[in-house]
Amino acid sequence: MKKFVIVLIILLIVFMGLFIYKKITTPDIPNVVKEMDESLNIVEEEQDTVNRKWSDSPVSKEFVEYLNDRYSKPESAVEYLFAVAMLSQEDFYPDAFTLEQYNEDIFGNEEPNKIKLVTEIMSRLSRNQKLESVEMIKSMMVFEKDSLRVVADLNYSDLEEPIRINVKLKKLEQHSEDEHIHEHESNYYYIDSSVWDLLGSIEGGE
Repeated sequence: MKKFVIVLIILLIVFMGLFIYKKITTPDIPNVVKEMDESLNIVEEEQDTVNRKWSDSPVSKEFVEYLNDRYSKPESAVEYLFAVAMLSQEDFYPDAFTLEQYNEDIFGNEEPNKIKLVTEIMSRLSRNQKLESVEMIKSMMVFEKDSLRVVADLNYSDLEEPIRINVKLKKLEQHSEDEHIHEHESNYYYIDSSVWDLLGSIEGGE
Protein backbone atom coordinates (compact mmCIF):
# COMPACT_ATOMS: atom_id res chain seq x y z
CA MET A 1 0.00 0.00 0.00
CA LYS A 2 2.82 2.41 0.92
CA LYS A 3 4.62 1.72 -2.38
CA PHE A 4 1.40 2.34 -4.27
CA VAL A 5 0.99 5.74 -2.61
CA ILE A 6 4.61 6.67 -3.41
CA VAL A 7 4.18 5.70 -7.07
CA LEU A 8 0.93 7.65 -7.22
CA ILE A 9 2.59 10.76 -5.78
CA ILE A 10 5.48 10.47 -8.27
CA LEU A 11 3.06 10.14 -11.19
CA LEU A 12 1.08 13.11 -9.93
CA ILE A 13 4.23 15.23 -9.69
CA VAL A 14 5.29 14.23 -13.21
CA PHE A 15 1.83 14.97 -14.59
CA MET A 16 1.66 18.35 -12.86
CA GLY A 17 5.13 19.21 -14.13
CA LEU A 18 4.12 18.34 -17.69
CA PHE A 19 0.89 20.30 -17.31
CA ILE A 20 2.71 23.39 -16.05
CA TYR A 21 5.34 23.10 -18.80
CA LYS A 22 2.73 22.85 -21.55
CA LYS A 23 0.76 25.72 -20.04
CA ILE A 24 3.83 27.95 -19.95
CA THR A 25 5.00 27.04 -23.47
CA THR A 26 1.59 27.29 -25.17
CA PRO A 27 1.57 30.61 -27.06
CA ASP A 28 -1.12 33.10 -26.15
CA ILE A 29 -3.09 34.68 -28.96
CA PRO A 30 -4.39 38.24 -28.96
CA ASN A 31 -8.14 38.68 -28.60
CA VAL A 32 -8.51 40.48 -31.93
CA VAL A 33 -11.01 40.62 -34.76
CA LYS A 34 -9.65 39.87 -38.22
CA GLU A 35 -11.85 41.68 -40.74
CA MET A 36 -12.08 39.64 -43.91
CA ASP A 37 -11.79 42.65 -46.25
CA GLU A 38 -8.39 43.45 -44.77
CA SER A 39 -7.31 39.81 -44.60
CA LEU A 40 -8.17 39.29 -48.27
CA ASN A 41 -6.00 42.23 -49.30
CA ILE A 42 -3.07 40.96 -47.22
CA VAL A 43 -3.24 37.39 -48.56
CA GLU A 44 -3.63 38.56 -52.17
CA GLU A 45 -0.54 40.74 -51.84
CA GLU A 46 1.40 37.84 -50.32
CA GLN A 47 0.33 35.52 -53.13
CA ASP A 48 1.34 38.03 -55.80
CA THR A 49 4.78 38.37 -54.20
CA VAL A 50 5.30 34.62 -53.72
CA ASN A 51 4.39 34.04 -57.38
CA ARG A 52 7.48 35.98 -58.38
CA LYS A 53 9.55 32.89 -57.66
CA TRP A 54 8.45 31.70 -61.08
CA SER A 55 9.84 34.85 -62.69
CA ASP A 56 13.25 36.49 -62.92
CA SER A 57 12.53 38.55 -59.78
CA PRO A 58 13.19 36.39 -56.71
CA VAL A 59 11.36 37.01 -53.47
CA SER A 60 13.33 39.43 -51.33
CA LYS A 61 14.97 38.53 -48.04
CA GLU A 62 12.80 41.16 -46.36
CA PHE A 63 9.63 39.46 -47.60
CA VAL A 64 10.85 36.06 -46.39
CA GLU A 65 11.43 37.60 -42.95
CA TYR A 66 7.96 39.14 -43.07
CA LEU A 67 6.38 35.75 -43.79
CA ASN A 68 8.35 34.14 -40.99
CA ASP A 69 7.18 36.79 -38.55
CA ARG A 70 3.54 36.67 -39.66
CA TYR A 71 3.05 32.91 -39.91
CA SER A 72 4.94 32.10 -36.74
CA LYS A 73 1.85 33.51 -35.00
CA PRO A 74 -0.86 30.85 -34.49
CA GLU A 75 -3.77 33.17 -35.27
CA SER A 76 -2.39 33.82 -38.77
CA ALA A 77 -2.95 30.18 -39.76
CA VAL A 78 -6.67 30.49 -38.98
CA GLU A 79 -6.91 33.85 -40.74
CA TYR A 80 -5.12 32.45 -43.81
CA LEU A 81 -7.48 29.48 -44.19
CA PHE A 82 -10.61 31.61 -44.22
CA ALA A 83 -9.07 34.31 -46.42
CA VAL A 84 -8.15 31.68 -49.02
CA ALA A 85 -11.67 30.24 -48.74
CA MET A 86 -13.18 33.68 -49.32
CA LEU A 87 -10.90 34.18 -52.34
CA SER A 88 -11.79 30.67 -53.59
CA GLN A 89 -8.11 30.01 -54.33
CA GLU A 90 -7.84 26.24 -54.65
CA ASP A 91 -4.13 26.44 -55.50
CA PHE A 92 -3.34 27.97 -52.11
CA TYR A 93 -5.79 25.94 -50.05
CA PRO A 94 -3.28 23.11 -49.33
CA ASP A 95 -0.86 25.64 -47.80
CA ALA A 96 -3.27 26.15 -44.89
CA PHE A 97 -2.96 22.55 -43.65
CA THR A 98 -0.32 20.10 -42.56
CA LEU A 99 0.43 17.72 -45.42
CA GLU A 100 -0.91 14.72 -43.50
CA GLN A 101 -4.21 16.41 -42.69
CA TYR A 102 -4.69 17.74 -46.22
CA ASN A 103 -4.09 14.31 -47.75
CA GLU A 104 -6.44 12.67 -45.26
CA ASP A 105 -9.21 15.21 -45.89
CA ILE A 106 -8.94 15.39 -49.67
CA PHE A 107 -7.53 12.10 -50.91
CA GLY A 108 -9.48 10.14 -48.31
CA ASN A 109 -12.67 11.49 -49.86
CA GLU A 110 -14.56 9.56 -52.54
CA GLU A 111 -15.02 12.58 -54.82
CA PRO A 112 -12.69 11.92 -57.81
CA ASN A 113 -12.50 15.56 -58.91
CA LYS A 114 -10.26 17.02 -56.20
CA ILE A 115 -10.40 20.59 -57.56
CA LYS A 116 -14.18 20.47 -57.41
CA LEU A 117 -13.99 19.06 -53.88
CA VAL A 118 -11.67 21.81 -52.64
CA THR A 119 -13.81 24.49 -54.30
CA GLU A 120 -16.91 23.14 -52.56
CA ILE A 121 -15.10 23.03 -49.22
CA MET A 122 -14.04 26.67 -49.52
CA SER A 123 -17.57 27.72 -50.44
CA ARG A 124 -18.89 25.93 -47.36
CA LEU A 125 -16.23 27.42 -45.08
CA SER A 126 -17.12 30.95 -46.21
CA ARG A 127 -20.82 30.09 -46.52
CA ASN A 128 -20.82 31.44 -50.06
CA GLN A 129 -18.63 34.47 -49.27
CA LYS A 130 -20.76 35.58 -46.32
CA LEU A 131 -17.90 35.54 -43.80
CA GLU A 132 -17.27 39.04 -42.47
CA SER A 133 -14.70 38.53 -39.73
CA VAL A 134 -12.87 36.02 -37.56
CA GLU A 135 -12.51 36.86 -33.88
CA MET A 136 -9.69 35.13 -32.03
CA ILE A 137 -10.88 34.14 -28.55
CA LYS A 138 -8.14 32.13 -26.85
CA SER A 139 -5.50 29.44 -27.20
CA MET A 140 -5.62 26.07 -25.48
CA MET A 141 -2.79 23.69 -24.77
CA VAL A 142 -2.47 20.28 -26.42
CA PHE A 143 -0.37 17.42 -25.07
CA GLU A 144 1.44 17.09 -28.37
CA LYS A 145 4.72 18.62 -29.45
CA ASP A 146 4.49 22.02 -31.17
CA SER A 147 0.68 21.93 -31.18
CA LEU A 148 -2.11 23.99 -29.68
CA ARG A 149 -5.77 24.75 -30.19
CA VAL A 150 -7.26 28.09 -31.12
CA VAL A 151 -10.84 28.99 -30.30
CA ALA A 152 -12.33 31.52 -32.72
CA ASP A 153 -15.71 33.02 -33.55
CA LEU A 154 -16.81 33.24 -37.19
CA ASN A 155 -19.10 36.15 -37.98
CA TYR A 156 -21.30 35.69 -41.06
CA SER A 157 -23.41 38.46 -42.57
CA ASP A 158 -26.60 36.38 -42.60
CA LEU A 159 -26.35 35.08 -39.03
CA GLU A 160 -27.18 37.03 -35.89
CA GLU A 161 -24.81 35.04 -33.70
CA PRO A 162 -21.21 33.99 -34.45
CA ILE A 163 -20.23 30.35 -34.89
CA ARG A 164 -17.51 29.15 -32.55
CA ILE A 165 -14.86 26.76 -33.79
CA ASN A 166 -12.00 24.94 -32.13
CA VAL A 167 -9.00 24.51 -34.44
CA LYS A 168 -5.91 22.41 -33.78
CA LEU A 169 -2.68 23.91 -35.11
CA LYS A 170 0.78 22.46 -35.50
CA LYS A 171 4.08 24.28 -35.93
CA LEU A 172 6.33 22.78 -38.56
CA GLU A 173 10.05 23.36 -38.75
CA GLN A 174 11.43 22.70 -42.20
CA HIS A 175 14.79 23.68 -43.58
CA SER A 176 15.85 24.34 -47.14
CA GLU A 177 18.74 26.05 -48.88
CA ASP A 178 16.14 27.82 -51.03
CA GLU A 179 15.09 30.63 -48.72
CA HIS A 180 12.66 32.06 -51.26
CA ILE A 181 10.14 29.23 -51.30
CA HIS A 182 7.18 29.80 -48.99
CA GLU A 183 6.47 26.13 -48.32
CA HIS A 184 9.98 25.46 -47.01
CA GLU A 185 10.16 28.25 -44.44
CA SER A 186 10.46 27.14 -40.84
CA ASN A 187 8.30 27.80 -37.81
CA TYR A 188 4.96 28.24 -39.58
CA TYR A 189 1.70 27.16 -37.98
CA TYR A 190 -0.66 25.03 -40.06
CA ILE A 191 -4.18 23.72 -39.54
CA ASP A 192 -4.04 20.18 -38.14
CA SER A 193 -7.79 19.71 -37.68
CA SER A 194 -9.94 17.90 -40.20
CA VAL A 195 -11.77 20.35 -42.43
CA TRP A 196 -14.79 18.06 -42.16
CA ASP A 197 -14.87 18.68 -38.41
CA LEU A 198 -14.66 22.42 -39.01
CA LEU A 199 -17.52 22.23 -41.51
CA GLY A 200 -19.52 20.19 -39.01
CA SER A 201 -19.15 23.01 -36.47
CA ILE A 202 -19.99 25.69 -39.05
CA GLU A 203 -22.98 24.01 -40.59
CA GLY A 204 -24.22 22.67 -37.30
CA GLY A 205 -24.22 26.20 -35.88
CA GLU A 206 -26.20 27.82 -38.68
